[in-house]
Amino acid sequence: MANEGKILPNQQSPSEDELIQYLQENLSPEEMHEIEMQMADSAFVNDAIEGLQAFQDKENIAKITQEINTELIKKTSKKKKRKGLKSYQQQDWIQLIAIIIILICLLSYFMVQLFQKNFHHTIK
Repeated sequence: MANEGKILPNQQSPSEDELIQYLQENLSPEEMHEIEMQMADSAFVNDAIEGLQAFQDKENIAKITQEINTELIKKTSKKKKRKGLKSYQQQDWIQLIAIIIILICLLSYFMVQLFQKNFHHTIK
């Protein structure tokens, strides 16, 4: 079977198209048997077939799965964008806090130096 369009390309599982063709009985007997063997070996493949069998209109399964995949890609890409934005905002706050701490330290150092000079002048 081709690796193109596989749900889990690293595993020997049928592609979405192969599952749909299996449900529509458009595969050769050998291919049907191979998918049935994979169903027996893999709970994932078995669940996929059972889920697809629940559809009343078998002809629109491909269209529905395409719509679901498109919607899933849209939603996951939005989350990635938001996550990246949060990361930049957190980095901005961390940098601002670090700069403030450095400025406070420098100010404190110069204040101590100034007071030491004034203290030495008043003692003499």
